[in-house]
Amino acid sequence: MKNIFFLTLFLLIAGTSFSQVPDCINYQTVVRDNSGELIKNTPISLKFSILKNSATGQEQYSETHAVTTNEFGIVNLKIGRGSTLSGSFESINWGTSSYFLKIYLDANGGSNYTEMGASEMVSVPYSFFAGSIYVHYSNDTLYIGDQWVYIPSGGNGSTGNNVVDYDGNTYGTIVIGTQTWLSENLKSTHYSDGTIIDGCYNYNNNSSYGEDYGKLYTWDAAMRNASPSTSTPSGVQGACPSGYHLPSINEFQTLKDYVSSVYGGGSIIGKALKEPGTNYWETGNGTNETNFGARGAGQMYIQSNAPQYQYIKENAYFWSTTQLSTNANQAMWFKFYDSGTVTTNAGTNKTNGISVRCIKD
Repeated sequence: MKNIFFLTLFLLIAGTSFSQVPDCINYQTVVRDNSGELIKNTPISLKFSILKNSATGQEQYSETHAVTTNEFGIVNLKIGRGSTLSGSFESINWGTSSYFLKIYLDANGGSNYTEMGASEMVSVPYSFFAGSIYVHYSNDTLYIGDQWVYIPSGGNGSTGNNVVDYDGNTYGTIVIGTQTWLSENLKSTHYSDGTIIDGCYNYNNNSSYGEDYGKLYTWDAAMRNASPSTSTPSGVQGACPSGYHLPSINEFQTLKDYVSSVYGGGSIIGKALKEPGTNYWETGNGTNETNFGARGAGQMYIQSNAPQYQYIKENAYFWSTTQLSTNANQAMWFKFYDSGTVTTNAGTNKTNGISVRCIKD
């Protein structure tokens, strides 16, 4: 039998709210053989044991999962929702001891498990224990247990893990490598100081497209007429909410390089950044493993002094702050196709309307 090893990507708490103890742990891993090759599209069996105080401590809970690796050798599952072998996941008292997670694998999908090792669940007990603490927010005051902190209303900008633009649109945030991005395309029709953005469009003049895919902006509108930049960070807030800015082409290249190093090169980069399914793309090959959630928003272009629209669900384009060096009338974009192919070395006319994705300062 081949030696198998894991590269764990994420181990985090899943739950419905602060006031309830989470009932599972999201677990994602890449499975490779001893030559480093991905084990793709293969049914496997996993067993998890949660041990108290040490890697050889008393078993508190164990369960099994029958899963199939995807085309990238990745499996996703929720510890706490498998087939229980012993104990009760819900009864574990995370706040009183340290806990270790031991993993077993049968690469043939049976029950002939091989131990793959154990590691301490460093942050998990504290996160679970926090679920039992009373947390409440009222009248600009956050109460945590018997403590409180005053948080004055700040208007636009960051609110916890959310960012709010001038129009009141709320965006989640995602961390990819060293960068923090908004999790959706920009939808605002105003700059952060309330000035109306001139050069902002809905695809096909349909507001529902603007809500689902984000607005389409000309380069001048996205930049707010700032000077071009290749810096990291770009230093250009442009149309982005306070605390965020329009990325330079080098910042997009950083994103591309990181995704390539973690998930693989070529079209896999685009697939890892794309929404899955066919709601926002012609083909459903997106995996969105990065949670970037790119959608094929298409573009606007001017013909006979009137806006025209094309490539919805086919291409995604994102403005950078970087001007195309060979043509002052063009700016560089981060673009990928329905296939997942990605490019950062080309551009388009500044009068075209394409998407804006903001990155944290």
